[in-house]
Amino acid sequence: MLICAFLFLCYWMSEIEVVKERHEEELLKIPGVVGVGISNERAIIVYVESEEVVPHIPKTLEGYPVEVIVTGRIETFP
Repeated sequence: MLICAFLFLCYWMSEIEVVKERHEEELLKIPGVVGVGISNERAIIVYVESEEVVPHIPKTLEGYPVEVIVTGRIETFP
C-alpha cells in the first residue's frame, strides 16, 4: 500500500505493516504491553511485561498470527 504524508513523501507499507499500524494504539493501551512489532512479515509481535498479560492479547489480527514475547519491564535511560 502506498502511503503519502505530503506530495513529496511517499513510501510503501506491506499489508502486515498496515494491520500493525491499525491496531498498535489499542494494543499499547492494554496494561503490561510494552511494544508492538513485526516478525519477518509473517506475524505481529506483542511485547509484554509478564505472563499475566498474555490472556489479554488476541491470537490473530485481521488474519495475521500474533506472537507474544515476555520481555519484563522496559525502561528508557535518561
